[in-house]
Amino acid sequence: MSNPIDFILLQKTFLGLLPFGYEILKRNVVDKIKIIPGLDINPYIKTSEGFKDIIAEKIFPSDGPKGFEPIQTYGDDNCLYRAMSRILCGNEDMHVELRVRTFMELCMKKDLYYDDAYLRKLTGLDGYKDSLLESSFDTSTTVKCTDKTSRQQRGFEAGVISTIKPGNYSNMWHIFALANVISCPITSVYPNVNGCLVNRKYMNVHIVPENVRQSNVTYLMWTHVQNTNLRGFTPNHFVPLMPQVSRDQISPPNTTTSGPLSSSSSPLQVTSTSQKRNVSMDQNTKSTKKTRYQGSFMYSSHFSPLWTQQWPCIIASCKSKNHFYCTVCQRALLCAKQGVRDVKVHMATALHQNNSKIMKTQKTLLQTCASQQNAQDKVTSAEVQMAMSLVSSNLPFAAADTFNSLFKSIFPDSEIAKAYSPGRTKTTCIVNGALKPYFRNSLVEQMKILPYSLATDGSNDNGLTKMNPLTVRIYDVNLGKVATHFLDMALSTGGTAEELFSAIDGCISSYQIPWENCVAVGVDNTNVNVGKNNSIMTHVKAKNDAVYFSGCQCHVVHNTSAAAAAALRNTTGFDIEDLMVDVYYWFDYSTKRKSVLAEYTEFCDQDYRKILKHVSTRWLSLEKTITRVLKQYASLKSYFISEEHEGHARFQ
Repeated sequence: MSNPIDFILLQKTFLGLLPFGYEILKRNVVDKIKIIPGLDINPYIKTSEGFKDIIAEKIFPSDGPKGFEPIQTYGDDNCLYRAMSRILCGNEDMHVELRVRTFMELCMKKDLYYDDAYLRKLTGLDGYKDSLLESSFDTSTTVKCTDKTSRQQRGFEAGVISTIKPGNYSNMWHIFALANVISCPITSVYPNVNGCLVNRKYMNVHIVPENVRQSNVTYLMWTHVQNTNLRGFTPNHFVPLMPQVSRDQISPPNTTTSGPLSSSSSPLQVTSTSQKRNVSMDQNTKSTKKTRYQGSFMYSSHFSPLWTQQWPCIIASCKSKNHFYCTVCQRALLCAKQGVRDVKVHMATALHQNNSKIMKTQKTLLQTCASQQNAQDKVTSAEVQMAMSLVSSNLPFAAADTFNSLFKSIFPDSEIAKAYSPGRTKTTCIVNGALKPYFRNSLVEQMKILPYSLATDGSNDNGLTKMNPLTVRIYDVNLGKVATHFLDMALSTGGTAEELFSAIDGCISSYQIPWENCVAVGVDNTNVNVGKNNSIMTHVKAKNDAVYFSGCQCHVVHNTSAAAAAALRNTTGFDIEDLMVDVYYWFDYSTKRKSVLAEYTEFCDQDYRKILKHVSTRWLSLEKTITRVLKQYASLKSYFISEEHEGHARFQ
C-alpha cells in the first residue's frame, strides 16, 4: 500500500516554486500528478449536521434548490474548499487537499480553462471571458501590456499560479476546476439581490465536469460573512447547501385538557382542534373564561448558535433542542418559552455570577497539565539548541559535560538551567537520533519534488575507504531561499568511475530521490570525474542527459595562475614560487631573524606580519603569500640589503 500524500508539504513545495514562474510549476505538477491517485469519494449528501448560516438564509434565492439549507463554514478565505469538504466527507478537513488538487488541475489545463469553447462544454453558456475574466483576475496592475488579450492571458496565468496560496480568493474558474477534481456536477447558487455587480446568469449556473463519476449534484452558495447592505453586493464567502433537517412540529394544547402541550398531535389535527375551539367560542359568546395558554407560549424556541458567539459559556445541550447548556454552572436549562431571554435571566442569577468568579481563580486540569508540559518543552528546546550550537560551531561533544554545572552556577534562579542535563552521551544521541533524521528527511522530501544540484569531492586515499561527501544545493521551502545542505557520506573502496558512481547512486537511490530532478553536478576536473568516455559524468548522463556538469572553478583559477608563473619564469628566469618558499624558510626557524625583521618593519613604519608558507599543491596559496610579501616589501628589501646572509646566493 502506497504512503498517503502529505498535501500540506506539497502545498509548501509549490509555494516555494512560485518565484520560478509557471513553466517550472507546471513541470513539477506533471511529475507529481503521476504519483497522486485520483479523488474517489462519494458526496456526503446527508442531512446537515452543522449550524445554519443565518446570513445566507436571508439572501437565499427563490430559484434555489428546494429542500436544502445553507450550513456555516469557517471564514478564512479557504471557504470554497471547506464547503466542498463538508459536502464530500461531512467535515472541513479536506480543504488543503482540495485546494492543491484544484491548483494542479488549473495548472495542467490552463489553456483549456482559458478557452470559451471548453467553458461552454462545462456550463452551456458562451462569453465567460468577456463577462467575468477581468472581474475575477487582476489584469491591470500585475502585467504591463497595452493589448487587452495579452493582459487577460497574463493576468489569468498569474491567477492560476496564485491558486496554491492559502487564503487566496476563489472565483468561477476555481469552481470549474473543482468540478473536474471531484468528477461530480456542481450547482453554483448566486443570490438574486438588487445591486449585483456581475451578470448573475454566469454565476448561478450548473456545471457538469468532463468525466462524471458521481451523479449526485453538489450545491455551493455565494454569500457574505456579514449582514451588510445588499446594494453593490459583492460576495466574499461560500457555504454548502445541505438537505434540510426535519423539524419536530409542536402543536398547541388540546382544548379538552388543561395540561401541558401535547407533542404527539399532527399539524392537521391541530388545525381541526383549533377550528372546533373557535366554533365553540362563537356559540358561547356569553362565556368569560379565558384560554390558559396564549401568545408566545404557543411556540417553542430552539437553541441558537448565535448565543455561543455572544456568551461562550452557553452551548447546545444534548438533552433537546429546547435546552441550552451552561458550562460554568454545568446545567442544562430550558429555553423553549422565552428563548434568548431565558439565557439572559440565567446569566444574571447569583449562582451563575458566583460560579464565574470561582472559575476565574481556578486552573483546570488541562491548564495544569499544559503548564507542566510547557516547562518540559522549554527544557527540551534548550537541550536541542545547545546541541545545534555545538554542531554549527564545530565544537567537540566533550564540551557538553561542562554545561550542566556551569548553567546551574551562572543561572541559579532558572528552572530550565536546573533541569538541564545532557552531557556528551545525551548530546550525541540528540544529534544523531533526533536532529539528523529530522533535517535529512526534510531535505529528502524536498529533493523528491524540487530541482536540486549535487557537489562532491573524494578524500585522500589514506584509509580503507574513500569518503565522498554529498552536498545539495536546493531551494529550501522552510527557509524561503536557496540553501546548501549535507545529504550523506558516500563510501567507496576504490577510485574508479564505476566504484565512485556506484557509491553516489546507491546513496541517492536509498532515499528514493529521482535523478530526473537533478539539474547540475559539481565535481573536480580529473578524468575520472569529467572524462568523455568512462567517468562519473557519463554515468550520470545515462540517468539524466539534461544534467549540467560544472568543473571546479578553484582548480581552473589555480592552474591559470600556475601557468602564468611558469611563463614568467621562462621569460625572465625569475621563479616567483621559489622566492616565496625561500623567504618563508629563511625566517621560519630563527627567532633572531624574526626579531631583526621586526626592527626593520618599525624603521620603515610598517606593521610586522608573519611570513606565509606557499605550498604548490594548495589552491590559491601563491596569491596570499605574494600579497603578504608585498605588504612588507620595503622592510624585507632593507633587511636583505643590510644584513649578512651567510653566503646565500639566492638573496644576493
